[in-house]
Amino acid sequence: MVSYTLLEDVKSKWVAASSVPNTVESFSATGYYFGRELRKSLKVPVGIIQAAVGGVPGSAYFSPEAMEASTDPGLKISAANYRRNREIVIPWMNTVLAKYKADLAEAKKNNTPLPKYPADIIPLPFAPNKPSLLYNGQLGPLQPYAIRGAIWN
Repeated sequence: MVSYTLLEDVKSKWVAASSVPNTVESFSATGYYFGRELRKSLKVPVGIIQAAVGGVPGSAYFSPEAMEASTDPGLKISAANYRRNREIVIPWMNTVLAKYKADLAEAKKNNTPLPKYPADIIPLPFAPNKPSLLYNGQLGPLQPYAIRGAIWN
């Protein structure tokens, strides 16, 4: 899930790899073995959260605040791109959704074919390679959890 605003929840599920057959096959091998070795060495249960989208830059997983606070010039540029995109895309999406809702109401009133939902029409602004979009949609909502570390593979 990608989002220009921080979501409150993540659409996902918790699966215990040891209790459900064939669940490990769709999980990151690096993540699995990393978690397994941590569990062995720490002698405590270890949970691994996989938030993987291939071919995206690291800035997609950074919060806007972390990019702003960074001294890295590349992240500063990503933060500026995020702000600019958000200032353009959110009002644009609100306009598109308002038009969709009006068209939907009109179609229902006139008993005509329903309009196509905008997500099918305009996926490009929500491409996962944009700064902070994966953070907002996948990692940010998990903040109540005590996460002790992260790996990137």
